[in-house]
Amino acid sequence: MAKEREIESGIKAALQGLAFWISYRQILYGWYPLNEGALVVEFVNLLRAKLDKKFNIYCEKQFDELEKKRMDVQIKQGDLQVAAIEFKRYSAGRTHIHNDMKKLLKLENRDVSRFVVVVSEKKRPSDYVNKGGKAITGNLIQKGEGNFSARVRRVLKSVAGFGKEGKKLPVANYCCLIEVLPLKT
Repeated sequence: MAKEREIESGIKAALQGLAFWISYRQILYGWYPLNEGALVVEFVNLLRAKLDKKFNIYCEKQFDELEKKRMDVQIKQGDLQVAAIEFKRYSAGRTHIHNDMKKLLKLENRDVSRFVVVVSEKKRPSDYVNKGGKAITGNLIQKGEGNFSARVRRVLKSVAGFGKEGKKLPVANYCCLIEVLPLKT
């Protein structure tokens, strides 16, 4: 349990840094949205700075030899995989995000923590963040959509500044940490 808390704490800190990094990159290159690979690489750099050296972090590591499938980020302690993370831009759409969730379910070890990080630049990802800027609670997966559940664990964001109370949220960059849980069979 302590290991899971340490990993999740490191992931949250790295995602907060990623949200700020996205804002920084927009100042330099505001006309050019970041690609998924750039987001993953920067996240891994930030995560390495936050996690203890006993954890090994792998970026774009192949996990299925037969189908040549890759996982965006894997965290291992020794030979034991402890977490897997897929990244997806919110603009990719719900179908692609759910496909990454299903991909995580194919991991054989049921004890692996599974996360999808949904990144949205300059737009509130309304499937995961409410109008107040907080995580939408509850299971994100409707009955019939799959044999799993998913919930938003945390929403990290960076904003230019907040206006007066009562006004709408300012433009922000969001990193939504979504946990994917296989249903007990």
